Amino acid sequence: MWVEYLRDRGLLDAADPAPVRAMSGGVSGVVVQVGGLLCKQPRERLAVDDDWTADPRRVLAEAEAMSRLPGIAPMMVDLDRERLVVLC
Repeated sequence: MWVEYLRDRGLLDAADPAPVRAMSGGVSGVVVQVGGLLCKQPRERLAVDDDWTADPRRVLAEAEAMSRLPGIAPMMVDLDRERLVVLC
């Protein structure tokens, strides 16, 4: 899924084998490493026992903060506002 998604966005060459690795943690979102990119997509329902929800659009504020903190925050490569995915 992630490899195809990145290829569709023009961020991954078709010839790149792009190994996919799910990152640990991920209470508030899904983080996957695909080749040299990190893909982050927030969860609406947090991965905890209780019923905790959060607006996934929070990633837009995170992306804004990342763009304002070069050298401190990870460098954002792309932001998919429709699917709410940040790529670093």
